[in-house]
Amino acid sequence: MTTTTPLTDSGVNDIRVKYYRYWEGSHDPEADPPVLGHDHAIMLVLEAEGARRYDWNEGGAGEPEFDSGFTSASTATLKSYAAGYFEYDTSRRIENAMFAGNCGCGSAGSGSFALSYGTSGYTNDAGYDNEPARRTVVDLPDCATAPSTTVTPWMTQYFDELGQALSRVEHDGDPSGSPTSWATHVTRDATGCVVTIGTLTSITTYTHGS
Repeated sequence: MTTTTPLTDSGVNDIRVKYYRYWEGSHDPEADPPVLGHDHAIMLVLEAEGARRYDWNEGGAGEPEFDSGFTSASTATLKSYAAGYFEYDTSRRIENAMFAGNCGCGSAGSGSFALSYGTSGYTNDAGYDNEPARRTVVDLPDCATAPSTTVTPWMTQYFDELGQALSRVEHDGDPSGSPTSWATHVTRDATGCVVTIGTLTSITTYTHGS
């Protein structure tokens, strides 16, 4: 996608290009190369600055030249310039994602987010129910907190029957183990509007298994 902004009456323009790449073919992690998306699902987004930087850094005869060289570059090469890159599971949900050129936190980690999905045994009754229907657990990019210390942060987000956000929990490790957890508890009324937000000081216990 090209956006052209006239700067003068003499034909000087500010031209910015945004580039999208999509998955092709059926989801097949065992293929060579693996297909980690679904036909037409978005794979990679190259914002205008990422496209400009790729063209400027591109090597070869006549380079650097703003010649849209990114259109023929490999996906692996473009990841470090991309605003976002996405892989999907068999249910077409995002399973892995990275943002801002795969930039990690500090000097640690890959900058990748791993997502998993689950339900809570919720039964859909008549009317609105203020209880979790599903949740997403996110393995966040690792963060360096000291020269020899790396924190492995995780986050669990709960959703109601309408897909609206409910409680959110931060963890300092995999929540399937026994990490320290910090919860923010959200409740909604019969119309689905938020009525209370419980901060850390109002919560005594969080059990990830239930």
